[in-house]
Amino acid sequence: MKNNKKKSDVFKHSNASLNPWLLLPSREKHIVDNEHKITLGHPDDGRKAIIDDFSYTTLPNSKLPIDIARTATSNWFPGTSVERPAGVALSIEFVVEGRGELIVNGQTYDLIKNDVYILHNTESYVYRALPPDRFIRKIIYFNSINSESIFKITGLDKISRIRMPTEDAEHILYLMTQIDEINRSRQDKFMLKMSSLTYNLILLLSDQTYDHADLRDVSDYLIKAVEFAMKNLGSNLHVIDLANAASCSESYLTKIFKQNLGMNPHQWIELQKIRFAARRLQLSRMKIYEIADELGYSDSFHFSRTFKRMVGVSPSEFRQKNKH
Repeated sequence: MKNNKKKSDVFKHSNASLNPWLLLPSREKHIVDNEHKITLGHPDDGRKAIIDDFSYTTLPNSKLPIDIARTATSNWFPGTSVERPAGVALSIEFVVEGRGELIVNGQTYDLIKNDVYILHNTESYVYRALPPDRFIRKIIYFNSINSESIFKITGLDKISRIRMPTEDAEHILYLMTQIDEINRSRQDKFMLKMSSLTYNLILLLSDQTYDHADLRDVSDYLIKAVEFAMKNLGSNLHVIDLANAASCSESYLTKIFKQNLGMNPHQWIELQKIRFAARRLQLSRMKIYEIADELGYSDSFHFSRTFKRMVGVSPSEFRQKNKH
């Protein structure tokens, strides 16, 4: 089950205190709404950016696993710059074309085609379009009612930029395009369908950020437990199995899991199994009962019930909507 796929270039945001760059004047001075096209910039310096195809969902829905607030395609001319204070909506943005720059807590990230970057609602930031071409992105904004927890348990709450391999970048663009089209269509159960696709998107991003090297600064007990679990994901794993592999007590292992990964070992194991199952459903022709058996579930009903609880749709529905 070893993953030999090329890993992405992942940059984590820093926890540094706020810096003087936050005092830079915002260029978002002038907004013109013309048939859902929004122009940002000063009234006297011409058109700077077009945020086209804005699509809004209805009111926040706490029953959805992931709750999307709106989607958009953003087209910035070089020189456009926006400053955002903490508290603005959490978002995932994908660079379709052009170059940009993101500054978070004094840390600067360059943005190029196929990059994914996450703007966290707990941070202040500045981002801008760089010459020579337009800076075009696909964007998903989230309601924070329950979406923040998904980012936390998948580790994306500490990520600012992900440099995606080409093959995965193509699928990210496909998913974000489909989510935007569903949002605009208002078809039956469109919010649930968007939530399902977005869960797939987050799992894919999380898969790119997972690397044992990220654990080098934490307890050896946690490293041993994680390595054992990933090698034996198809077994019926229990917390005691991970504790024995790490040579520590169950209570201590639970403590360091919560401190470092934001969840207990059982929740983490379940998440890894569902991540793996989602990839199998997307990329293989395996039967659902075969995937359930491979991951150590007692039966396909138990697996399907767990999958639907975490993703919001059944495995068969997920496969139908997320064929690669």
